[in-house]
Amino acid sequence: IIGDAGYASVFGVEQSQALASLLLMVNDRGAGMALAFFGFSTLLNGILIFQSTFLPRILGILSMVGGLGWLCYLYPPLGTALFPSIMTIGIIGSLAQILWLLIKGVAVDQWTRLAAQST
Repeated sequence: IIGDAGYASVFGVEQSQALASLLLMVNDRGAGMALAFFGFSTLLNGILIFQSTFLPRILGILSMVGGLGWLCYLYPPLGTALFPSIMTIGIIGSLAQILWLLIKGVAVDQWTRLAAQST
């Protein structure tokens, strides 16, 4: 909109700036909506981790707390106000899960034992 594209020449400077501002606000709203859906995903992931026996329950708890934080974006003013706290908790939970899987991995003995029982 602000660049040198041919279609942008039909707008005046003020119109281009107003349209660019509008598109930035729409992008912000869309990102907030995406974070609410991400909250549902993270919450469900945390519940599954908490109920499983392959990963420590603390990882599930951290994921559930992070998911509940992202769900604050169901009411965007609340999510925006709490963003620094939500982001900190979410990053800690995600990094803990990533590092656990990279360093320790899944409890393979429990995995094979349960797989043998189910067959």
